[in-house]
Amino acid sequence: MSRKTAFYIFLILLVLCAFFLVTGSPLLEKPILREPLFPAGAIIAWVGILALPASIYFGIENIYTPRTKPHRAYNLILKILTVLALLWGLVCFALADNWNFSFKNQEPFRGSTRASVYFWYFNAMVVLVPLVFLAVYGVHGVITTLQKKRSQ
Repeated sequence: MSRKTAFYIFLILLVLCAFFLVTGSPLLEKPILREPLFPAGAIIAWVGILALPASIYFGIENIYTPRTKPHRAYNLILKILTVLALLWGLVCFALADNWNFSFKNQEPFRGSTRASVYFWYFNAMVVLVPLVFLAVYGVHGVITTLQKKRSQ
């Protein structure tokens, strides 16, 4: 599969997952498994969270095939972000102790409201860090372009 094909597949998955999540589609609540309860929304969110760094990775050729030191660093960072996205569902399950990621006011940590704080921080990190990464990469590209124009 080519880099561009992978990019378009991950981009389409990202847009579809974002659409389902933003619109609050009834599909999110459909159970994939009844025992333990495993709603389709968990898989849809997981695919969307994985598609975000993957679409950046495959979408930017200089990161996919790095030739400079900064691009090699960007490549490594995106691979780490992709691994975190792959682990997202398992980490969230470990915190919530269920696949619908609901929390209760209880004493044991797993599934408690204390665990929900870590759950939301982890979610914010897994979604926001790739977006911040994209912004930093864009700023770096603009600065590099301006420096090249000045030196000519």
